[in-house]
Amino acid sequence: MHKKYPKQGTKEIILPFDGPSKYSDALLKVFGMRSPKALTLFDQTMRLKVLGSLDQFVRENMFEESKIEDDFQNLRSNFHKLLDAHREMQKAEKQLELLKPVKTNSGELEKTKEELKQLSDLKETHPVYFYKHKADFLVNEIEREKFLLKSFLEKEENLTTEIKKQRMMKLN
Repeated sequence: MHKKYPKQGTKEIILPFDGPSKYSDALLKVFGMRSPKALTLFDQTMRLKVLGSLDQFVRENMFEESKIEDDFQNLRSNFHKLLDAHREMQKAEKQLELLKPVKTNSGELEKTKEELKQLSDLKETHPVYFYKHKADFLVNEIEREKFLLKSFLEKEENLTTEIKKQRMMKLN
């Protein structure tokens, strides 16, 4: 066949193909078709024997369904979802920033609460504490006063004895 149909310039007239898929790819390229569906439509048109309604045939077979509007709506919906998620993340970050001082102050608050509890416990127990210490103090004071009284009484007795001695001596 190459002898009967030789090359013309750089193009071969007859091209051998390994299978139908390579042949269909070449046909798409030669006819400038964009999709394999166009080749299927071409095949249907060639095989069409009975044509009922040309308008119906064109609507059903020649127009590819366009999903561009659906794709656009999906992209738009996803974009809005991403924007909402981004806003929520920014809001959460802002809330975390606002909560940092609260966390810091919560430690101080816990310390203050503990001190307040200790002071409250002391306030409740201080009457018992002071009663006990007051009792000990009073017992010590009584003992000291007794000692002082005894000391004064001894002094008085000594002085009385001394006065009596001196009177006796004057009388003698």
